[in-house]
Order: sequence, then C-alpha cells, then structure tokens
Amino acid sequence: MKDYNYTDMKIKKERRELIKSYLYALPLILLLFISTAKSNDAYLDALITVPVSIENSLGYNIEFNAYITSSHRQRQRGLMHIANLPQDKGMLFHFAPPRHVSMWMKNTLIKLDIIFIDTNKKIIKIHHNAKPLSTKSIPSNKKAEWVLEINGGLSETNGLNIGDTVNF
Repeated sequence: MKDYNYTDMKIKKERRELIKSYLYALPLILLLFISTAKSNDAYLDALITVPVSIENSLGYNIEFNAYITSSHRQRQRGLMHIANLPQDKGMLFHFAPPRHVSMWMKNTLIKLDIIFIDTNKKIIKIHHNAKPLSTKSIPSNKKAEWVLEINGGLSETNGLNIGDTVNF
C-alpha cells in the first residue's frame, strides 16, 4: 500500500495555484509596462525639439536634437521615467532670469551628462554620468541660463569642455 504525504500534496497544490495566479497577472503587468512606456513616449513627442550644436575645443560640431522644457511642470519632470534616450537626443532647460541652478536624478532611469550653460551660451560646468535615481543635488556653481542633459558619457566621448560654445 502506498503511503501518501498529505502535507506535501497540499504544498504542491498551493504552489500550482500560485503559479497560475502569476501567469494570470503577467499579461496585466506587461500591459501596464507598455502603457507606461507609451505615455512616456507621448510626453516626449508632445515637446518641441530644437537642433543644438556644440563646438568643442578641437573645432568639431557635435549635434543633438533637444526637447525643450517650456513650462515649470516640464522642467520639474525633465527626463524622469524615460528608459531610453537616443544618442542624438537631449533635453534643454531654460531658466530666466539666469540663476544658480541645481538638478537631480530623482526618478531618472538613465545616466546623464548635465551641461550648465551661461547667458553667452558657453559651457560653465559639466557633471559627467549623473547617477540614476539619485536625489543628490547637482549645482551649477555659477549662474546658468540653460541646462542641457544628454546621455551619460557623451560629453567625454565628444570632447566637450568648459568654455565650449553651444548654439541653438
């Protein structure tokens, strides 16, 4: 006669039920992820873009298409919740009047180079590879009128330095 372990059978049944619930929840999670990604894309698509060219110290022009933040709410959101920023894209923030500016990476999922620009459109500071999701303040140290955010590492790769001229 076979000996049955009812406790083991009960545990196996509970595991099957748990797996079933995960399988039912998976499509809902995927739909939520897709809708969030689409809403982030829609957010960026709604912003105006402007061509930005930076002349580095070697005389080369590095070009981006930058999303412009035209309202306080857009400046607050910035690139939060964006999982992928194309290499030729960036975000341009305008601060009028020029002031000491602090940026942070709260809810920002990707590394960014944060470029502070003065009223003469000269780079006054570059913060390289800002850490994603950090709430640490990143100050301009001088009065800035513009801030350009690009993918982390691009300013170093393209030889961007303090004093380089930004055109848009």
